[in-house]
Amino acid sequence: MKWWILGLFVANTAWAGKRPQVIDDALAFAASDRDKAAQMLEAALSDETLEDEARAQIEVYAGEQRRLAGDKSSAKAHFDRAVSSKSQGDAAQLGLLLIGTPTNEQLTEIPEKPVLATQNADRYLLLAIEATKAGDVAGVREHSKKALSYAKADEQVLLRVRERLESVAQGDVEPPLTKRPLEQAEEAYAAGKTDRAREFAQQVIDHPENPAFTAAAKYLIQKIDKNTVVRPDKIGVLLPLTGKYGAVGAQIREALELGYGSASTQRKLVVVDAGDTTESSIAALEKLVLVEGVIAVLGPVRSEGADEVAAAADALRVPLIGLSQAVGTQKGRTWVFEGMVNPQTQIEALLDVAMGQRQMKAFGTFAPDNTYGHTAAQVFRETVEARGGSITVEQFYDPEATDLIPFAKKLGRKDYTARQSELYKLRSEAKANGGDPSKVVLPPTIDFDALFIPDNAQRVPIACAGLAYEEFPIGQFKPRKSSTTFPLMGLSGWNSDTLMTRGGQYVLDSLFADAWYRSTPEDTAFDAKYRASTGRAPTPLEAVVHDLGALLASAARSSAKDPAAFRDALIAATAPGSVTGTTGFSADKQTAKHSVRVLTIRPDGIFPWDAQLPVP
Repeated sequence: MKWWILGLFVANTAWAGKRPQVIDDALAFAASDRDKAAQMLEAALSDETLEDEARAQIEVYAGEQRRLAGDKSSAKAHFDRAVSSKSQGDAAQLGLLLIGTPTNEQLTEIPEKPVLATQNADRYLLLAIEATKAGDVAGVREHSKKALSYAKADEQVLLRVRERLESVAQGDVEPPLTKRPLEQAEEAYAAGKTDRAREFAQQVIDHPENPAFTAAAKYLIQKIDKNTVVRPDKIGVLLPLTGKYGAVGAQIREALELGYGSASTQRKLVVVDAGDTTESSIAALEKLVLVEGVIAVLGPVRSEGADEVAAAADALRVPLIGLSQAVGTQKGRTWVFEGMVNPQTQIEALLDVAMGQRQMKAFGTFAPDNTYGHTAAQVFRETVEARGGSITVEQFYDPEATDLIPFAKKLGRKDYTARQSELYKLRSEAKANGGDPSKVVLPPTIDFDALFIPDNAQRVPIACAGLAYEEFPIGQFKPRKSSTTFPLMGLSGWNSDTLMTRGGQYVLDSLFADAWYRSTPEDTAFDAKYRASTGRAPTPLEAVVHDLGALLASAARSSAKDPAAFRDALIAATAPGSVTGTTGFSADKQTAKHSVRVLTIRPDGIFPWDAQLPVP
């Protein structure tokens, strides 16, 4: 048995008498997984056969584990339910005091023996702090000794109490009572106490609670080992500069640099090659942060692996502005900014038109079988259903295949066995009209008003070819004179002249969303400026990146000297004269605020879906 578990049995005087076995089982997990320990205790409370005092005892232990994890609201609920218990009332009362702001008198009124050792540790830590404020040297010595003695019952508490007492000795008497080891490690690192930071970080690694915490602790140790120094004058950029995405990376770099301009001479852009793989992107990110010491990062561009890169940036504690729609903000990732127009925003705009103005109710989805395709399909389904609509069919296809007919066939649900009577009728009609009944095939099942295809302009025509072969009446294509056509729907990846020329009649009258197209004098002026600088017309992607560069320049003009301060500067940044309607980042979700337009394809170009056709 490990010494810390033995210490719990010896030091915790509230364990007098027989207690429920679940408490021992939970405490065995407490040092390595405090949340699991609390969950075990909380699960035991669902047993309606528990005697009152046993229930109160479990409530106290569950409350204490939640308190030590920093979850004050859950801890309070547990302590409140046990505070009237004859045997556990003192422990519950002390627990409530410790999550509040107790006085010295309140802390000393409750005896030591009926409460938990970890409660006594924090009780005497608070008393030591108060004695320090009062200049009571004997009191500091006595209370500190007791705090350390009781803290031996829990390894994490011992490390925290020891650290806090050292801080108190140096005059720091204000920090909160309970903090997670990772937070303590990061605070020690920021204060230049690298040995202490390493100790807490290693504790996080040795007793993992959360994969994100573990990753952050490992990176913190690397920063210590590499003697990383933050360079406020450097902003990193992750772009694919070689390989099959090299040309795209070069174009994005030009757009970014044009938007960033020379407004900030105090911070330069450090561009590195992210390569073609997730591994190479993460390696490039690590080099930028751990070696170059950049204060912020833009990228990656590729969708595949973008989430893993964002997770690494969050663990490295560096602001990252994603240049891929696959870089979405997630709860807990406070260092990640969503730069591109996200699928949710685009889908909301699409459905405002499709469901709100065109009264569509049912939809189908035909999407690539990759992370982006599944994410877009899920967001589309959830948003449609939240608005009272339905998804009647959903089919995924190979994102690399050049023949999507097999997937279109599945989308069409041509079940010749189940639809025998329908086939017989069609063949009879063909024979009556002088046709060859043997060549009659079932039409696809179409029980939707529009078909959503979240893919790019190069892949959508391939999907359309498969759909047309299976006789889907898409766009202005009618496989039969009697066919009723339906529109296709897409996202910003559709906004390209390539789709117009290769998609033909299949994509006419479609609906898709994006943040930019050449429509106003301002757009025309930007187009001219871009052509003069780069020698080519801007794409919608480059227009968005240009405006992100302007936002970055706004943050770069701030006085931020470290990544946390630069993160705040990004939230406060503005981009006057934005060509895409990008006004800044939202403070709550850290997503770029774009103006999204719903567009359509007509024979003579891309237009707003509701634009008036010219009079012949």
